[in-house]
Amino acid sequence: MHSKAWKVSASVLLALRPSVLRDSLLKVENTRAMLRSDQKQQNDQGGGFHILTLRRGETDKHLPGIHVFPGGHLDEADTSPAWIDLFRSLGYEEKSFMSLSTGGSIEHSPEYKEVDGGHLPGWMSLRLCAIRETFEESGILLCRSAGSIEQGIGFTSFFILNELEAWQKRVRADPRQMIALCESAECVPDLWGLHLWSNWLTPTQQRIRHNSVFFLSVLQSLPPYSLDSSEMDELKCCSPLDLIIGAQSGKLRLANPQFYEAARLSNFSNAESLISFASNRAQLGCCRTMPVQERAKDGMLFLLPGDSAYPKTVDYETSGQLTKREESLEELRNDVMKSGGTLHRTEVPTGSPSQRVIVHNYVPPYEHISPPHFNNRRKEILSTL
Repeated sequence: MHSKAWKVSASVLLALRPSVLRDSLLKVENTRAMLRSDQKQQNDQGGGFHILTLRRGETDKHLPGIHVFPGGHLDEADTSPAWIDLFRSLGYEEKSFMSLSTGGSIEHSPEYKEVDGGHLPGWMSLRLCAIRETFEESGILLCRSAGSIEQGIGFTSFFILNELEAWQKRVRADPRQMIALCESAECVPDLWGLHLWSNWLTPTQQRIRHNSVFFLSVLQSLPPYSLDSSEMDELKCCSPLDLIIGAQSGKLRLANPQFYEAARLSNFSNAESLISFASNRAQLGCCRTMPVQERAKDGMLFLLPGDSAYPKTVDYETSGQLTKREESLEELRNDVMKSGGTLHRTEVPTGSPSQRVIVHNYVPPYEHISPPHFNNRRKEILSTL
C-alpha cells in the first residue's frame, strides 16, 4: 500500500469499570475537564463496563463534533530506537516483549512485524503512538512503573503525574518529549496492556484517508485527566449500548469504525470477559477492513469485507468514484438474501442521525466477534438478520 495515500494512525478502545467512575471524580477535581456521567450511566444494565470517547471540538478541521476513541497519527518519535534504550535502562530486556513480538499480525501489513531502516516494528511503534496520543488528548498516561511486572489479570496500568498538564503541553509541542517524560518519571509505556483489536481503512472516496490500528485496553478505574482543549471539548464514559443509542438518537455522532466497534463490544457483559477474549484473540492477528462506499436510493451503504456484494478486487491506491445504485437499501439487502449470500455492511438511511450494522451468515476471520443478534432492546440499533 502506497504510504502517501494513507495516514497511519493508532487508537485505543479504553474500557473502564463503571462502578469506580464516581470515586475517580476526586482524582480529577484539579483538571480542566470534569467527568460527564450521570446516575443512569452509573447504573446501566446494558454492560458491565464503560467505553471512553472524546468529542472533537466544533472548530476541528476534520470531523468536528464527532466522538472518537483516543488516538492519532504515527510520528517519527514513535519509531525511534531510543525507546529500546529506555526500556532496557528501566529493566526491560528483549525477552520482556516476547508475547508482543511473536503475537498476531495485521493482514497485508508486513511492517507490523518487520524492522525497517533502524525503526521499530509496527507492533511496538503503533502501541507507542496510541499511548502518546492518548496522553496528548486526554492526559491519561498508560504507563507502568520501572521494574513492575505485568498484571496477571490483564488490566492496563496507568501512571499519575504530579505535573500532568505541563508534561502534556510539552509532549503536544514535541512528541519526542514523551521519552523525556518516561525518563523523568521512571516509567515505561504499558505496551502489554494494549491488545491488537482491528485495522480500519478510510474508504477511497474520502479526501483524507487513514490507516487506523485499534487496540483494546481495560482500566480498573478512570485516571486523572486533562483534555486538550485545542482538539477536544468533552470526555464521555458510557456503556457500548448507550453509546450506540446516543448516536441513533442524535445526541452524539460516531464515525463508521467507532459505531461498528461499539456494537461489537456490546457482546461482552463485564470487563473480565472482555480482557480474556481480547488478550487471547490478539495472538491470532486481525484483518484489514476497508468499507466500500455506495449511494443507494434512500441512503448511504458501506460494504464490508465478507459481504457478498463486496468487490472481488479493490484498488487501495486510487481515489475511488462513488457508485450510485437505483435500488433502496432494503432492496439491495434482499437481493443478497434471496441468493443465500452473506451480509456484512453498515447503512445510513437518509435523514437518520446514525448508521445501523447489518450482519447475516458472516463469520469474522481470526476468530473475532461480530455485532450481536438483536433483541427487543437492540432491534432499533443493530440488525442481525
